[in-house]
Amino acid sequence: MSAQALTLDEFFNAQSINVGFSFLKTTPDPVALSLGDAGTAGYLSTSNFLVNPALPSFTKEKSVSFSYRYSLSSLNISFVNIQTRLLGGFLGFSTGYSSSDTIPVRNELPTSGNLGLYRFSSFSAALSYSRELLSGIYFGVMGRSISEISFDLYKTSFVASAGLLLKFDMVKGLSFGASLLNMGGRVRYDETSVDYIIPPFTLRMGLKEDIRISEKTSTSFMLDFIKVNDQKYRISLADELKILNDFYIRGAYIYNDPSRNFSLGIGMETTKLKIDYAFAPYTYNLGIDNSISLTYKF
Repeated sequence: MSAQALTLDEFFNAQSINVGFSFLKTTPDPVALSLGDAGTAGYLSTSNFLVNPALPSFTKEKSVSFSYRYSLSSLNISFVNIQTRLLGGFLGFSTGYSSSDTIPVRNELPTSGNLGLYRFSSFSAALSYSRELLSGIYFGVMGRSISEISFDLYKTSFVASAGLLLKFDMVKGLSFGASLLNMGGRVRYDETSVDYIIPPFTLRMGLKEDIRISEKTSTSFMLDFIKVNDQKYRISLADELKILNDFYIRGAYIYNDPSRNFSLGIGMETTKLKIDYAFAPYTYNLGIDNSISLTYKF
């Protein structure tokens, strides 16, 4: 396989037929899922560097987490994520795996028997580093590999990502985040292949406002703009309510997304442990995503 450079138009407006590695677009855990994939400007999660590589140095949480998601009644998705301090900044590491249940393949007309059985799987590994450059200015970079097996075809690609986060002291609790994810060249199966695959380059920008309601209650409003190169832009409006400093209620409305309109989730934490759950129904009765994660803070 070989990688080839992309034009600027292909980065931002690639045709969906040529865009692969959909696992790179997977929401990494139930916190992100319940927020409608918002959170570019900051949210507490061990996997937040997959959304914005600058976030670990901003949230400053040392933790390890495992998450599992059952999607569309056929996909099993799991992640293991780690964040820890290193050289004055934060190191993030993630592995993700997705596999499908056995899916019967049929033609356009209903038949009494299927045409065969189909399975596919994806594996991803990511490594990130972030640190505070100046007071209130955070920057991070990430490298990620993605491998997929479908039918008898196998393909691997490497992508790079970068993120920025700004904390505004003049407005208490306000932050702005931006990230460029999955920057990589076209991948061909071999030198003579006509077909090629483009990673799903993603542009994200978001705002977050933290508001302290009382000593034990706070809320965080998030507004994100997300553009994936093979999709129309979408806007996520989310809120995370923290009650008694231990319980979370999350929800989001997603505009201009043909696959889902809203998502909901809850969470609970102790000094060392945190458990989160989220669900998000698909439109047209296609099913419901259910996701759960367990986090250990050290």
